[in-house]
Amino acid sequence: IRKECDILREKLVKSDRERRESASRCTELESNQRRMDLELADSRIRLKVAQNEVSISVAEIEKLKGELAKSQMALDAAEENYRRESARNRALRQETESVAQELSLIHISEPTRQ
Repeated sequence: IRKECDILREKLVKSDRERRESASRCTELESNQRRMDLELADSRIRLKVAQNEVSISVAEIEKLKGELAKSQMALDAAEENYRRESARNRALRQETESVAQELSLIHISEPTRQ
């Protein structure tokens, strides 16, 4: 009976040790799981922030494209105005030169008239 009791005690000690080791592993696994859950939650938050930043960047790019298009239209209009004004200026210069030539001809011919 003692031998059986000793065997049973050894089994009990071994079983108790295995149970404690298993409980320790379970605690460690639970701790790892909580850490991983927190890391996953953190990653999800960072992903949402990054998605929001990308959305904002895309919206800013679209806004800048609109501003660029407006600026290009204004530049095109200014260039057209410049071309028109340059043409008008050339025409006025030619007219001024023509009038100046006529005046010089009149001044040249006036002394001969007298």
